[in-house]
Amino acid sequence: MTVSFAVEADVGIATIDDHATRNALTAQTVRELNRLLLRASAGLLGLVVSGKGAVFCSGADIRSLNEGSPSPEADSPLRLLQNVWRSEVPVVAGVEGLALGGGAELCLVCDAVVASEDAAFGFPELGLGVLPPVAALLLPEAVGRYRALAWIATRRRLTAANAEQIGFVTSVVPAGTAVERAATLVRDMAEGVGPSALRALRKLVRREPDWTLLGEAARSIDPAERTEGTAAFLEKRAPRFRGR
Repeated sequence: MTVSFAVEADVGIATIDDHATRNALTAQTVRELNRLLLRASAGLLGLVVSGKGAVFCSGADIRSLNEGSPSPEADSPLRLLQNVWRSEVPVVAGVEGLALGGGAELCLVCDAVVASEDAAFGFPELGLGVLPPVAALLLPEAVGRYRALAWIATRRRLTAANAEQIGFVTSVVPAGTAVERAATLVRDMAEGVGPSALRALRKLVRREPDWTLLGEAARSIDPAERTEGTAAFLEKRAPRFRGR
């Protein structure tokens, strides 16, 4: 198991715990998170997603990208992100430590992000020769077009305070309290309200994006860039992209 699960006062707490991959979104982790999302939707107030250790989630499994062996569609990080976006119950990220790439995208598709004061967020994908597609699609609405483009293109890491300032993070809390505060936020959102009214509100606020754009963007990228970028990452060197 790469994800532990507990229920606290009708809120599910899913904790990614895969030290070997820095809590990456491997096929197994994606399967377990999808299963827990369904479990939460079947009778809990909502779900908190967290990570154990210094990394909340490091994103996609780089070794799989390098080997050109992506997960089956049902176990892909993209499918997980879509499922979180469409969840029947609120999902809140409780972030301690680093949320990078797909980990930051996981935060983006949640209803809210509660981050510890020592958390940090970033999208390093362009340096790997790939795109953070969900961030490219959803981040402009969250933080504005100019900020979204600059953040993704420069690959900078933002502190929790900076991420809150631009609207990516809902609240910043003392270190070690993010999960507890995230669970409290789920209860504040879901207790004492009509479940169908809350679902309707979330569907209006979180309008379904045009996911077909992701495929078009992916097809426009030279696959040789992914091969070089991920190989450079694993070999701990600067990438040598063609045309540079």
